[in-house]
Amino acid sequence: MSKSDADLMLEFQRTGREELFAALVERYKQPLLNFFYRLTWDRQVSEDCCQEVFCRLFRHRKHYVPTASLATFLYRIGRNLWIDRYRSLRSRPSSVSLNAETGDGGRTFGSLVPGEGDDPSHGPEVKDEFQRVRRALKSLTPDLRQTLILVKYQGLKYAEAAEALGVPIGTIRSRIHAAIEQLRSTLHVAPDEVKSGQNDE
Repeated sequence: MSKSDADLMLEFQRTGREELFAALVERYKQPLLNFFYRLTWDRQVSEDCCQEVFCRLFRHRKHYVPTASLATFLYRIGRNLWIDRYRSLRSRPSSVSLNAETGDGGRTFGSLVPGEGDDPSHGPEVKDEFQRVRRALKSLTPDLRQTLILVKYQGLKYAEAAEALGVPIGTIRSRIHAAIEQLRSTLHVAPDEVKSGQNDE
């Protein structure tokens, strides 16, 4: 049976063995790349940020305590890193979509926002809809954007997202609600077509 994240991290803290760190990188490289890509829409920036997160994890490994999951620990590092980078960017990065119907043929917002290997230009209609959703998402504040990404795409529970972002769980709930209402208003989507989901366990 493979070791848990906490066991790997604690053993790495104690021994400094490189293969343990490599195992942690292997587990979290893709989730972190996805996280940053959905914030920036820039693969090179995403890779740079991901690498920096692991550098910070290596340097600050003694700060990890098993009361926090490694995922929330990493996303907290990533969130702080992105805030620094966001402030230095000329233009604001974009964000992710919701897994909700757009009202056009049963497609979801998620299907319109590309992943790592997706090409949004499959056809003029899809491309136009993608651009419309992307513009709406770009209007979200950084706090709303990060919260949506952690809850909707990275799969964190509300409590985990609260820990990663350093805010009360009630703030996570209100941010999700605010983001959904803003997207609904901007995209003129019916209330029942955009739902917050149930990640509140």
